[in-house]
Amino acid sequence: MNILVVEDRGAVSFYLAEALQAEGHVVLEAFNTNDAQAHWDNRESTPIDCMIVDLEMPQDGLTEAEKEESRGGLLTGWLWLRGYVLPNVSAEYRSRVIICSDYLRDLMNCVRADEYRGILLAPKRSPSGSPGVVLKRVREISRMGS
Repeated sequence: MNILVVEDRGAVSFYLAEALQAEGHVVLEAFNTNDAQAHWDNRESTPIDCMIVDLEMPQDGLTEAEKEESRGGLLTGWLWLRGYVLPNVSAEYRSRVIICSDYLRDLMNCVRADEYRGILLAPKRSPSGSPGVVLKRVREISRMGS
């Protein structure tokens, strides 16, 4: 399965990539939303079966209004998803999107719940262990098929 990991922190991206590759997945890494968009635009030749997206990302390429809406970069990943991915995918595909972030509360406070319905929200740091939650969801998606 091809998995797009949108994460600007190299150590987190590296850890996720290692764990996913160990399970036989191909990992497409994006360290900002511009990289993510390049992968998304190329999805016909390299399909994206699942994506793991951080909310806090650099604000490169955002308009002033988008920078304000991103709450200082805390919701940049969401702005990309909402603007470029979610309008073009089915409800079934939304279940293949995982938001893994320390800023889920900001998302829930600023965005209507119906906008992120069907997307797994996984805190990066939690007592239940977010990496385990993310990997479990990836396994479920993998069993659903591409």
